[in-house]
Amino acid sequence: MWCASPVRTTEPLPERHDIRDADDVRTLVARFYASVTQDAQIGHFFTHLDLSAHLPKIEAFWRMVLFGDRSYQGDPMAVHISLDQRHRMETAHFERWLGAWEASIDELFAGPRADMAKARARAIAPLMMHKVKQARDS
Repeated sequence: MWCASPVRTTEPLPERHDIRDADDVRTLVARFYASVTQDAQIGHFFTHLDLSAHLPKIEAFWRMVLFGDRSYQGDPMAVHISLDQRHRMETAHFERWLGAWEASIDELFAGPRADMAKARARAIAPLMMHKVKQARDS
Protein backbone atom coordinates (compact mmCIF):
# COMPACT_ATOMS: atom_id res chain seq x y z
CA MET A 1 0.00 0.00 0.00
CA TRP A 2 1.37 3.37 -1.02
CA CYS A 3 1.19 6.17 1.46
CA ALA A 4 2.28 9.72 1.16
CA SER A 5 5.31 10.75 3.14
CA PRO A 6 4.00 13.87 4.89
CA VAL A 7 5.33 17.26 3.96
CA ARG A 8 4.08 19.82 6.44
CA THR A 9 4.08 23.58 6.38
CA THR A 10 3.36 25.98 9.18
CA GLU A 11 1.52 28.52 7.03
CA PRO A 12 -2.20 28.98 7.72
CA LEU A 13 -4.56 27.56 5.12
CA PRO A 14 -6.21 30.16 2.90
CA GLU A 15 -9.87 29.81 2.00
CA ARG A 16 -9.89 27.01 -0.54
CA HIS A 17 -11.93 26.26 -3.63
CA ASP A 18 -11.75 23.38 -6.08
CA ILE A 19 -9.25 23.27 -8.93
CA ARG A 20 -11.20 25.08 -11.64
CA ASP A 21 -8.95 25.95 -14.54
CA ALA A 22 -5.47 26.29 -16.03
CA ASP A 23 -4.63 29.15 -13.66
CA ASP A 24 -5.35 26.92 -10.67
CA VAL A 25 -3.17 24.17 -12.15
CA ARG A 26 -0.38 26.72 -12.65
CA THR A 27 -0.72 27.84 -9.02
CA LEU A 28 -0.68 24.25 -7.78
CA VAL A 29 2.36 23.25 -9.83
CA ALA A 30 4.26 26.37 -8.73
CA ARG A 31 3.48 25.65 -5.06
CA PHE A 32 4.48 22.01 -5.43
CA TYR A 33 7.82 22.83 -7.08
CA ALA A 34 8.56 25.52 -4.49
CA SER A 35 8.22 22.73 -1.93
CA VAL A 36 10.04 19.85 -3.61
CA THR A 37 13.01 21.85 -4.87
CA GLN A 38 13.78 22.67 -1.23
CA ASP A 39 13.03 19.21 0.14
CA ALA A 40 15.97 17.47 1.84
CA GLN A 41 14.92 14.01 0.64
CA ILE A 42 13.97 14.66 -2.98
CA GLY A 43 15.21 18.15 -3.85
CA HIS A 44 18.27 16.75 -5.61
CA PHE A 45 16.05 15.26 -8.32
CA PHE A 46 15.01 18.78 -9.34
CA THR A 47 18.29 20.73 -9.19
CA HIS A 48 19.15 20.15 -12.85
CA LEU A 49 15.81 21.42 -14.13
CA ASP A 50 15.27 24.64 -16.02
CA LEU A 51 12.00 25.38 -14.25
CA SER A 52 10.96 28.04 -16.78
CA ALA A 53 10.90 25.28 -19.42
CA HIS A 54 9.84 22.40 -17.17
CA LEU A 55 6.86 23.88 -15.34
CA PRO A 56 4.77 24.54 -18.48
CA LYS A 57 5.19 20.85 -19.41
CA ILE A 58 4.07 19.72 -15.96
CA GLU A 59 1.15 22.14 -16.05
CA ALA A 60 0.10 20.70 -19.43
CA PHE A 61 0.37 17.18 -18.01
CA TRP A 62 -1.93 17.99 -15.08
CA ARG A 63 -4.36 19.89 -17.32
CA MET A 64 -4.55 16.69 -19.37
CA VAL A 65 -5.11 14.55 -16.28
CA LEU A 66 -7.67 16.85 -14.68
CA PHE A 67 -9.45 18.45 -17.63
CA GLY A 68 -8.69 16.27 -20.66
CA ASP A 69 -6.61 19.04 -22.25
CA ARG A 70 -4.64 17.60 -25.17
CA SER A 71 -1.73 20.04 -25.25
CA TYR A 72 0.65 17.79 -23.28
CA GLN A 73 3.44 16.37 -25.40
CA GLY A 74 5.81 14.04 -23.62
CA ASP A 75 6.63 10.66 -22.19
CA PRO A 76 6.84 10.95 -18.41
CA MET A 77 7.89 7.30 -18.04
CA ALA A 78 10.91 7.74 -20.28
CA VAL A 79 11.89 10.94 -18.47
CA HIS A 80 11.79 9.24 -15.08
CA ILE A 81 13.64 6.17 -16.34
CA SER A 82 16.38 8.45 -17.62
CA LEU A 83 16.43 10.39 -14.36
CA ASP A 84 16.80 7.12 -12.42
CA GLN A 85 19.99 6.44 -14.35
CA ARG A 86 21.46 9.68 -12.96
CA HIS A 87 19.89 9.59 -9.48
CA ARG A 88 18.52 6.25 -8.34
CA MET A 89 14.87 6.57 -7.34
CA GLU A 90 13.36 4.47 -4.59
CA THR A 91 9.83 3.96 -3.30
CA ALA A 92 10.50 6.39 -0.44
CA HIS A 93 11.25 9.14 -2.98
CA PHE A 94 7.93 8.57 -4.74
CA GLU A 95 6.13 8.54 -1.41
CA ARG A 96 7.77 11.85 -0.51
CA TRP A 97 6.78 13.27 -3.92
CA LEU A 98 3.23 12.13 -3.29
CA GLY A 99 3.22 13.70 0.16
CA ALA A 100 4.41 17.01 -1.24
CA TRP A 101 1.82 16.88 -4.02
CA GLU A 102 -1.02 16.16 -1.60
CA ALA A 103 0.17 18.82 0.84
CA SER A 104 0.30 21.39 -1.97
CA ILE A 105 -3.23 20.50 -3.03
CA ASP A 106 -4.53 20.60 0.53
CA GLU A 107 -2.94 24.01 1.15
CA LEU A 108 -4.64 25.55 -1.86
CA PHE A 109 -7.71 23.59 -2.90
CA ALA A 110 -10.64 21.50 -1.72
CA GLY A 111 -13.27 19.73 -3.78
CA PRO A 112 -13.86 16.88 -6.20
CA ARG A 113 -11.19 17.88 -8.71
CA ALA A 114 -8.66 18.40 -5.92
CA ASP A 115 -9.51 14.92 -4.70
CA MET A 116 -9.09 13.63 -8.25
CA ALA A 117 -5.63 15.23 -8.48
CA LYS A 118 -4.60 13.37 -5.33
CA ALA A 119 -6.16 10.09 -6.46
CA ARG A 120 -4.50 10.25 -9.87
CA ALA A 121 -1.13 10.97 -8.26
CA ARG A 122 -1.64 7.98 -5.94
CA ALA A 123 -2.15 5.85 -9.06
CA ILE A 124 0.74 7.38 -11.00
CA ALA A 125 3.43 7.09 -8.30
CA PRO A 126 3.48 3.28 -7.91
CA LEU A 127 3.14 2.75 -11.66
CA MET A 128 6.05 5.09 -12.28
CA MET A 129 8.17 3.31 -9.66
CA HIS A 130 7.28 -0.07 -11.17
CA LYS A 131 8.29 1.09 -14.66
CA VAL A 132 11.53 2.60 -13.34
CA LYS A 133 12.46 -0.66 -11.57
CA GLN A 134 11.46 -2.69 -14.61
CA ALA A 135 13.74 -0.61 -16.84
CA ARG A 136 16.54 -0.86 -14.28
CA ASP A 137 16.26 -4.66 -14.28
CA SER A 138 16.20 -5.04 -18.07
